[in-house]
Amino acid sequence: MKTKIFNIFFLTLLVFLIVSCGEQHQHTFSDEWSSDNQYHWHQAICEHTDVIKDKAPHDGSPCTICKHVHEHTFANTWESDEARHWHSSTCGCNVIEDESYHSGYPCEICGYQHEHTYDESSYLSDINYHWYRTDCGHQGEKNRSVHHGNPCSDCGFEYNTTPTEGLEYELNGNEYTVTGAGNMTGYELIIPSTYNNLPVTAIKRGAFQYNTTISLVVLPNSIVSVEPLAFYQCRNIKSVILSNQLKAIEDSTFVGCEFLTSIIIPDSVQSIGDAAFMRCIRLRHVDISNKVVEIVNSAFQDCISLSTIKLPEIVRNVYPHAFSKCGNLSEIYYGGNQWEWNHINLNVNYGNHALLDAKCYFFSEKKPTTTGNYWHYVNGVPTKWE
Repeated sequence: MKTKIFNIFFLTLLVFLIVSCGEQHQHTFSDEWSSDNQYHWHQAICEHTDVIKDKAPHDGSPCTICKHVHEHTFANTWESDEARHWHSSTCGCNVIEDESYHSGYPCEICGYQHEHTYDESSYLSDINYHWYRTDCGHQGEKNRSVHHGNPCSDCGFEYNTTPTEGLEYELNGNEYTVTGAGNMTGYELIIPSTYNNLPVTAIKRGAFQYNTTISLVVLPNSIVSVEPLAFYQCRNIKSVILSNQLKAIEDSTFVGCEFLTSIIIPDSVQSIGDAAFMRCIRLRHVDISNKVVEIVNSAFQDCISLSTIKLPEIVRNVYPHAFSKCGNLSEIYYGGNQWEWNHINLNVNYGNHALLDAKCYFFSEKKPTTTGNYWHYVNGVPTKWE
């Protein structure tokens, strides 16, 4: 009897096992799509949650199948080349964000710093300065210095001092005023300090306007007055040396001198007139007299290459549009301190925004012990304290 019962149990168990082994589990899946940034799929909702089906890459953003909208992720660190910086994606997509050009060297945003190399085999020069130029394909210079003598003892630059013959003059009492080019020949205008044994003290209004021959102007220290428009639209003037007795740069004196690259305004000058250097499109460096209190309307308007300027401590007012369209102005060397600079009427809302965009340095004869932007003179040139 026991044997019979055992056999029945055994046969029942065997049938159950056979039936069980013949059955296959049927996964069930969600009707909703699951996704990541690359694929979509249907996820199993039975006990086998690691099983998926219908996996496929997205066909756009948003995906037309699952409606997934890809959200890019980006690195926190900057990548850069010599011109730009950006954040690269970390999600596998070939995209970037926050791309922009460098702001200064080193870049104030990403820290990129191009190491310039320079050709120190010879100087470049104009009538005021000499310097070494870069040979790395970038614009730049170093060791800009005022000439030492004529010829310069450092670079050998020499300019002509032989007075120009053939000029026209007008006698005013016991002194002469130059009134025009007359029969002058050549490209160099060297004003004599005397004529007929009397001093030459002035250049008449419009005396050389529209003269496209002159490339060099040298005013002797006998000149105290250059009247308005004297060199108006003398587009080929490259170099100017001003008299150390000149009282003012009058209205429109050097308008349109397109090849002028630098100007040193001596401390005898007390005012700069309307549009005095307007449209001097290659003017890069300006050193303004320590006696100038105001810079009037449009004085340097459209000087699109202007990069550095020295402003005196006593300047109190910069009139509207004095530096309008001077978008390359990058460095201001101011003779005073931060507090004084903040109290100058710059008229930045009237065309002078370049004065805010540029970095301002404050004069300190000795190397500062505190952090900040400071400058001093090296070989007659405003130079940042490092």
